[in-house]
Amino acid sequence: MIWIIYLLIAIVLMSVNAYVVKLLVKNINPLIVLFYQYLIAIPLLIIYSLMVNADLLTGNFNIVLLGFLYVTGIALFYIALKKGSLSKVSPVFNLKMIITAILGIIVLSEPLTLNKIVGLLFGILSVYLLSGEEV
Repeated sequence: MIWIIYLLIAIVLMSVNAYVVKLLVKNINPLIVLFYQYLIAIPLLIIYSLMVNADLLTGNFNIVLLGFLYVTGIALFYIALKKGSLSKVSPVFNLKMIITAILGIIVLSEPLTLNKIVGLLFGILSVYLLSGEEV
């Protein structure tokens, strides 16, 4: 159950991150913001990998593809934050939760349960309600 603690901390950090990015991209190019985040993150990753004896150089094509997909996705998210409001862009970006669940069901053959169906429907509804116009 320690994963829940890690997850809660990650949620808070990523939420604050989106807020800070929104403040920064008002005056700074979103790609410059992303560059500086990675400029700081890479040395920390190297230090951590040395502490746990992880070999960063034994990557393969899938790791390179993962890095490309992630950085491109985050860059586009930051550009969207510059152009739209945080309260609309962030919920729509979190449609990734729904897409990820659907991919898990289709590609990884995870079971499609009633709970998942209801959760997906509520997820779509919540994104719609959070990002749509006021009623």
